[in-house]
Amino acid sequence: MPSSSPDVRTGVVLMVDALGMRDVVTPSELGETVRAWNSAFNLLWGSLEGVPRRGGGGMASVAATDPPGIGAPTTGNSRVVGFSDTVIVTDWESVEPGQLIEMIAASLVFPFSEAVKSRLLFRGAIGYGTFVQDQTLALGEAVQQVAPWYDASDWAGVFLSPEANAELNGWLARGGVTHALIEYDVPLSAPCPHVPAVHISTRAVVWPRSGFVDRNQLEATLKARKTDVVAPRKYANTLKFFEHVLSTGQADPIRFMPADRRARS
Repeated sequence: MPSSSPDVRTGVVLMVDALGMRDVVTPSELGETVRAWNSAFNLLWGSLEGVPRRGGGGMASVAATDPPGIGAPTTGNSRVVGFSDTVIVTDWESVEPGQLIEMIAASLVFPFSEAVKSRLLFRGAIGYGTFVQDQTLALGEAVQQVAPWYDASDWAGVFLSPEANAELNGWLARGGVTHALIEYDVPLSAPCPHVPAVHISTRAVVWPRSGFVDRNQLEATLKARKTDVVAPRKYANTLKFFEHVLSTGQADPIRFMPADRRARS
């Protein structure tokens, strides 16, 4: 019998990977990087447990011994597919779209900063639109529109696609408040559809406000990851964003720390 077709959803798509992973080749580097990768993404799943569901509950965390990968979906409305160091997280029908985008962004702040301390630098983009999702893949309009933005970003950071930014703007106009995103001209390494420029004016995740990474730690990670001719530009852009975010607001570690960590602090 033919299998049933997956439902077409409307929701949020997060696409993220780690810079410089293809250059990790020595046994010692491989082991250290895999441990850091699993730790960072387990923190992310823990943070996402706080995203509310219309039916109650949140996104299930993935055990440390079972890192996310192909065919490793979570429960609830959120799903994960991955290949190598690229991971796609989808979420739908949880709360109002703009609010969901804010909550997904907030869930990234603490894991991102902890990854920096482990010499990992993430880049990614958050989109909004329709998609289909099953055990092994995610595809559709939302994936198609977020992929070129994710691929063109010229830094370490996570930002909103134009579609996601429009949804957030609508929510803000209706009284919503964002703590996890800041307006910023995100640098691009190549033009994207309808934007023949070197940046996109949108909003980006305020990961420097976690309070858990200082400039010295960031610079040490940036220096450790300078492996190709474009890396110095990417890392200069990252440092510029770090300084900009902290110049516009104070670190707020309690707001962005996962609930289980707050309870232990």
